Amino acid sequence: MVDFDTIQKGAYRRIDENLPLLIEKSSDGELSFVIETTPHTQFREKQLKLNGITIFERKRLGLVQFVLLLKDSSNKEIFTRLCQDLAEVPKVEPEQKYINNISNRLEQWVYFWSAIKKNTMDFRKQMGLMGELQFFKFLVSIKISPEEVLDAWLGPDGNPHDFVFSKNLYEIKARTSDDETISISNENQLEAVDSKDLLLVVYEFVEGKNSGQTILDMANQVITGCFGDDAELRARFERKLLSLNFNIMAPCSNLIQFEDVGVKYYQVVSGFPRIISSNIPSGILNVKYKLKLDSITDFLCTFNKGK
Repeated sequence: MVDFDTIQKGAYRRIDENLPLLIEKSSDGELSFVIETTPHTQFREKQLKLNGITIFERKRLGLVQFVLLLKDSSNKEIFTRLCQDLAEVPKVEPEQKYINNISNRLEQWVYFWSAIKKNTMDFRKQMGLMGELQFFKFLVSIKISPEEVLDAWLGPDGNPHDFVFSKNLYEIKARTSDDETISISNENQLEAVDSKDLLLVVYEFVEGKNSGQTILDMANQVITGCFGDDAELRARFERKLLSLNFNIMAPCSNLIQFEDVGVKYYQVVSGFPRIISSNIPSGILNVKYKLKLDSITDFLCTFNKGK
């Protein structure tokens, strides 16, 4: 457990006897997190920059120590969370692999740290992300590997479709029970490409006052249930969340609990009511529109696992 408050000034303590990790408090009260390695181990500290934290190398008793020194005491709380997160990276052999995993995790914190103040998200965006996370978990539950699902989750990377597989495209939408429409953000969302089948997936949620799950709950379920000890996959997943303006290490201050009350699938084929780029007159840009759900009941279908 990382707890700087229990350390006296000028002292240090090993976090766990089985881990090469220490926390320190200088005589001036400055806080440090120390990663201790043998001399032949490489650590990518030169590529990592965190505002308010100095990273440097020192040698002590025949070992090499990489030190994260907190310079801005106002960030003590989030720095402690960073240290705790690094301490939870599973210990593996060889040593270089373990240090690489810590490096990957620390590299992820570069992104977290830069977005530390962006900690609000409106209701609709939270609900939309909840839908995508639900679908992510669903795909893994039907025996598609977590890495394959992560590779296919391209919406956060700017792709017009949320999930892109070799044969299928999936566009994920979320609505409340009172919504009669869903919003289509552009002319490409409901246009199939490369002869792939396009499925529109619509989740229905209700806001739970004292029950349900938040997007933080759901994201943590994906991490623990899908990625296990794979620090690289976890880092990639969390970077995608950050692309959607959700920082898992500094979660929204207005998190909402959602209850999933159902999901429907619609096959987007010829005759489906939509605006697509191939039939828009030249000069029209940035098309956005709402689609009435009762107008697409004829396109309801069951889920097809084909990828």
